[in-house]
Amino acid sequence: LLVDPTHPVAGRGMMRAKSANGVSTLLDNALNMGYVQNGWAWKASGDANAFIEGDDERAVICYQQALRARDVGNPKQHRLHMFFSLPKDRLTGMNDCAKTWASLGGCYRRLGKHSASVRAFQAAHEINPHDRSYFCSWAQVELELGLLDEATEKFEKVIDNENLLKRFNAAYGLGSCMLVFARQATEAGKHGDALSFVKRGIDALLTFLTDTTKANFNCAWKLLGDLHSFCFLVPFSVFAQNGTCGVKEKSDFISEGQKAYARIIENIVNETDESKLDELLPIRTTALVDTAINFLLRARVQSEILHDGSGVGKSASMGDIAKDEDMQVLLTSSVRYFLESIELDPISPISWTGLGSALVFADPILAQHAFSRALQLDKGTEDAWANMSLLYFDHGHLDKSEETVDSLTQVADSAIMWIARGLLLEKQSQSAENLDIVMSRAADAYRA
Repeated sequence: LLVDPTHPVAGRGMMRAKSANGVSTLLDNALNMGYVQNGWAWKASGDANAFIEGDDERAVICYQQALRARDVGNPKQHRLHMFFSLPKDRLTGMNDCAKTWASLGGCYRRLGKHSASVRAFQAAHEINPHDRSYFCSWAQVELELGLLDEATEKFEKVIDNENLLKRFNAAYGLGSCMLVFARQATEAGKHGDALSFVKRGIDALLTFLTDTTKANFNCAWKLLGDLHSFCFLVPFSVFAQNGTCGVKEKSDFISEGQKAYARIIENIVNETDESKLDELLPIRTTALVDTAINFLLRARVQSEILHDGSGVGKSASMGDIAKDEDMQVLLTSSVRYFLESIELDPISPISWTGLGSALVFADPILAQHAFSRALQLDKGTEDAWANMSLLYFDHGHLDKSEETVDSLTQVADSAIMWIARGLLLEKQSQSAENLDIVMSRAADAYRA
């Protein structure tokens, strides 16, 4: 390299033996010699910028320069191309051009340029269809673009063929895809498909979470809990087995989510490295909120069993529901976890809103205080406005309920806002002279 700074075989051998920082002078000499056959130097510089310096914009420029160089972009035209890679790489078809395109795709992904990232990964795949080392990154980009079928296919290929760590990452990605599929199926009214997607995501995660070396992957436990909790939206009948109504099965299925969140809390409590505790605090707070919400969702399942809002059979009042022993246990647990999360983060409007929702049945005054506190912290908290409006409505304070709905209207044009508006109009129709007009407006609200 002192004789020929851009020599492609010597340069590649040097980069396999030493890091870019260890041979910076020789690397700089190669970069300053034009880009006819110094693509190896540009690629090494790109790797250093992307993986050491964290400068993806600079890395993109380096990778683009490398692809323009003959020894990377079109290596077979070089008389020494057979010596560019190790024998084991030649057997698998791996080459610098495909690696460079894949690295470029990774940089584009981190920069948020998803379309460019997909094109770069596609170019890498066309050059070397056997290399799947970047499939997780490629699938993640497609997931973010909403290309769920393509992302799922790639995650499954990684799970079937790659090493353990990449397979675990792919399982997490597959679980994320299944959660999105389940949401889409629920919106389309295909609740059986939604449950199937959820179970498929859970199976993918549990395959690797049973391995003790992966037990501290809090993000995976969080996703597992979210998959279980999501099934609150699935009707009882979908869980029915052997003639049962499916109520107990649904509640038990949701409760598994609480166990997953508890595993996150356990991992953080057992953390021995005190330097990590501060950065783990938001994760613990989120796990506490998720646990509290899970208990609250199961309480809602119990209230549905008691015919709350069903319009069918004996309709239990809020007071009757609050006296139910199972409801008391679930709501008490929910309140406890919300309070723990508030102790860790007292300025979180989500925790205060959740606390208010858990107190609605047992103590409406404290629930109102919790909603008010959430709105003091963030006036844009949609759920706090909506729940406060419904709380006023349930206790006959229609004027305050309407004022709250008006405030909610300024925050978000959401479904719950129109539902609350429809309920108010229905109530007003009972004393209105122009009944047809008021009911028509209520119908319009529900339709919106």
